[in-house]
Amino acid sequence: PRDAMQFGRTLDRILYNILTADPRYGPVYLLKNDYSDGFYRIFIEPSASLGLAMVLPVGPGEEPIVALPLTLPMGWSESPPYFCAATETSADLINTFCTPSWNPPLHPLEPIAATAPPPPPDGRPHR
Repeated sequence: PRDAMQFGRTLDRILYNILTADPRYGPVYLLKNDYSDGFYRIFIEPSASLGLAMVLPVGPGEEPIVALPLTLPMGWSESPPYFCAATETSADLINTFCTPSWNPPLHPLEPIAATAPPPPPDGRPHR
């Protein structure tokens, strides 16, 4: 049912944009970035890992085992803000690097895009 769609009309919009893409620019390519393990890619200071230490269960008479995480753990209430700060900092660094004086190489489709007619006033794609 439509009510069960997790991301609303996202799929409809993506499919519409693929359907109405101008074929002069070649085939449509999609990219999906999976950040499901993103938390585990952000390292923490060794001293901060003490606050996240966990005692693992052991059998009777065995020495206790303490686990110290070296990356952000899933389920820790402070992980999402740290993850957001890390991604925003990355974006800031990239934007700083891409200053107005930076002249990147042209994308192969740039010359074609420069000759494309402007979109019609109603905003609908060309057919």
